[in-house]
Amino acid sequence: MQFLVLLGIRARSVRREILNSKLVGLEIQAVKELLIAGTVRQAWKRADCHCVVLLIAAFSEQECRAILAALPFSKAGILDIQLIAPVEPYSEVYPDLSPDQDQDQGNQSVLHS
Repeated sequence: MQFLVLLGIRARSVRREILNSKLVGLEIQAVKELLIAGTVRQAWKRADCHCVVLLIAAFSEQECRAILAALPFSKAGILDIQLIAPVEPYSEVYPDLSPDQDQDQGNQSVLHS
């Protein structure tokens, strides 16, 4: 199962000394490691605000929340989880893609045909 996750930073944290370049670097490194491991399938920054959109592979929302809880921003108490939504393949658009297939591979083969 995959989850669409929208993350921000608690506004009061930006004004305090908590949000610094070292913590930002740790957060970026943690997300990179999750990307390499395949836990985070995609990572995007919103163009209109200081928010991040992640596509996370997890068995349940509880597991997804545990993944987020391990992030440096979460440990520092500044992570604002704005949305966690389970998503599945849009079967009407990708009729040959089953939920059990690797969705990245399936999407690319359909898009490039």
